[in-house]
Amino acid sequence: MKQSFYLFLRVYTTDLIKEARTVLLLVKALVIRIEKEIDRLMGSTEKTNIVINKCWNIIRTIGEEASFFPGLQKDLEDLLMPLFKYMEQPDLIEFDDDVLYLLNSMMQHTQTVSTVTWTLVQTFPKLFVKFKGVLGPIFQCINYIIVYGKEDFKKVPAVLDLVNFFRKFSIHNFFLAC
Repeated sequence: MKQSFYLFLRVYTTDLIKEARTVLLLVKALVIRIEKEIDRLMGSTEKTNIVINKCWNIIRTIGEEASFFPGLQKDLEDLLMPLFKYMEQPDLIEFDDDVLYLLNSMMQHTQTVSTVTWTLVQTFPKLFVKFKGVLGPIFQCINYIIVYGKEDFKKVPAVLDLVNFFRKFSIHNFFLAC
């Protein structure tokens, strides 16, 4: 499914970007569907299902299309905010890595770090703990933040807090392993 949608985006991107509303309506519909699925899963032992995964595959595919950026970035971020709020409690979801991959694509295309990304940086310590001390998908995101956001480091104390958190966590784990 992802390959066929990706091919569709490649072929029709020029037409879609002329009518950005089409892409935004699609993302809005996907966000609504993901939220419905999350609500349905609340209280169960499941954290995700095939519908959530497929919706995120489409959103990530849109994020991989460079021609949508920077033009649609703000609108896409605004539409995705209801899903980004779940990053504050990453143990309740399984799409946190999808959010990180999407952020990576947007930073790579725009070569900037958006305000939304700076806000989501505050959730990285919780993700780091969820991933049991393995940087995994966080690593590339941090790398892009360092490369594209170096001018903003001084303005965003959360980044320095994040660096200190990783440093302390690494030292703590090193001594536990000894």
